[in-house]
Amino acid sequence: MLILGASAAVAGLSLLNWTPATTTPGDFTLGNATTAGLGSPQVLAAAAAGQGYGTFSLGASLSLAIPAYTPAGTYASTLTITANPAASFS
Repeated sequence: MLILGASAAVAGLSLLNWTPATTTPGDFTLGNATTAGLGSPQVLAAAAAGQGYGTFSLGASLSLAIPAYTPAGTYASTLTITANPAASFS
């Protein structure tokens, strides 16, 4: 299972959303697109026990809505993606 982890305490995570995608079909399921932000871990893709073996190309389209009143400046952030074969979020 591939998950995205982010701290809910970080300001602006409600403005960052994603839509999981793949160019490689396989025996896995893509996670859901988000509309309320990435303030909590989200599933990029998951496979049932005994499935998901092989090589796949996974990704996601990201969208960031920056409010018009945001002060000009340099902003930085880190996006962490973790492969966790033992994770279970069901």
